[in-house]
Amino acid sequence: MGAVEGTRESGSAVETASMTGPGSDPRTKPKLAAVLSEFDLDGRQAPPRVDRDDRDAVLEFVAEAHELFEGLYADLPNDLPGDTDDVVVTEAAAEAPDGHTIRRLWDDG
Repeated sequence: MGAVEGTRESGSAVETASMTGPGSDPRTKPKLAAVLSEFDLDGRQAPPRVDRDDRDAVLEFVAEAHELFEGLYADLPNDLPGDTDDVVVTEAAAEAPDGHTIRRLWDDG
């Protein structure tokens, strides 16, 4: 998969950014991009080296990736100065034809 082209505002000029990972995606918050860079996760990652037809190999890969990401999450700073937890979530519900309730949640921010 190739790079995705995007644009972002830079003062009054629009500059083109070749997005090859979250570190160059203009939508990524700078503090997050800096932390991802520390872990070498700011660019596009190589595809996994696992035979997709080998179910056991896929499950083993997923288990290893899960363990590694758990370590990453534990290492990430979750209390940076200036961070806020002021997410406003709105919820709506609708009755489905089969009688089940369908909940929809979204961030109003």
